[in-house]
Amino acid sequence: AHRCVFIHIPKAAGTSLTKALFAAPSRHLHYSEYERSNPRKFQQYFKFAFVRNPYERLYSAYSFLKEGGLNDLDRAWGWQHLGSFTDFESFVHGWVTPDNILSWVHFKPQHFWICDASLDLKVDFIGRFEKMDTDVAVVQQKLGLPVAPLPKINVTNQLRLIGDPYTKAMRDIV
Repeated sequence: AHRCVFIHIPKAAGTSLTKALFAAPSRHLHYSEYERSNPRKFQQYFKFAFVRNPYERLYSAYSFLKEGGLNDLDRAWGWQHLGSFTDFESFVHGWVTPDNILSWVHFKPQHFWICDASLDLKVDFIGRFEKMDTDVAVVQQKLGLPVAPLPKINVTNQLRLIGDPYTKAMRDIV
């Protein structure tokens, strides 16, 4: 209806975006799924995604899954893979590897969703979580929708320490 394709990158406010813009849920699909489904529309339609600071996104995904995620599959995966980690630091040191981050949807790198194998970008616009209101307004205007604030849905209850939860060693791993 809006002649657009939204690539929903996990833990970058996609649930709030789809609810606000389309009043419908979305799934986490690689750009190629849309392209393969209808190459003509994929070529012609406005394609966009939202990304998030990778350090904040990793912490959000970890917290989200430690809290049980959205469904039984998330809960089972979180319990099996994150249950032995007592805190975020032990998780980063004990689990975050190139192979592991590709093993679950919430940890796949953001470029995985919106770039091809040569890292060529396949969307027309990338909004940023950190400037959500401004960038959502850009999308709303592009789609001819009224500019309205984004509701906050599926927000992880992140009990953050004051300050940066990352050590230098953790940042190097991430």
